[in-house]
Amino acid sequence: VIIIAFVGFGLILVLGFNQLVESIPKYVDQADELVNAYKDFLVSLGIDKEDVSTVLNSINPADLVNSAVSFLGSLLGSFTNVILVVLLVVFLLIEAFSAPGKLAAEIRAGNEYLQRFFHVSDTLRKYFQLTTVVALATGVLDTIFFLIMGVDFAILWGIIAFLCSYIPTLGFWLAAIPPTILALLEFGPPQALIVFLGVVLINGFAET
Repeated sequence: VIIIAFVGFGLILVLGFNQLVESIPKYVDQADELVNAYKDFLVSLGIDKEDVSTVLNSINPADLVNSAVSFLGSLLGSFTNVILVVLLVVFLLIEAFSAPGKLAAEIRAGNEYLQRFFHVSDTLRKYFQLTTVVALATGVLDTIFFLIMGVDFAILWGIIAFLCSYIPTLGFWLAAIPPTILALLEFGPPQALIVFLGVVLINGFAET
């Protein structure tokens, strides 16, 4: 069941990323609108229009969006490696705890090396189970939150949040940044801030 679930997650990641790539023109237009809105806002504050235009015209929304998509592509490759590692750990743990009766007899007889091996395997199994529960809670709650906020590709970001939970510290940022950027392009800074804070609160709640 676990293996099927991870394979399913992998397929959704690939399909979701392909749809994201197809949506690049829409996000480029939204990025242009965002830059123009900031230009008008800064001018309204009394900042020289020519200075504002010079700075903002140096920003190419198409390049920014393409860079973000390239980053997500690299992230997708990393997640593929994560899935493979997790599957390998699952297989090892299954094999370790389905050991033949002869090995169990040797352990009872006092084989120190096998005792250590099974102790480490048991520790890894418990850690994996706990991390999976936390990751699942994080992924589900994030997905629901993204759907409520109306962020595009909510399921994709939820699965990424689930997988990122297996990566200490860095995983949080990898899960939070992409949907925040997308919310910025779709809705503007206030909603993007809400999305980011929501991810922070959800991940913190799930881990506690």
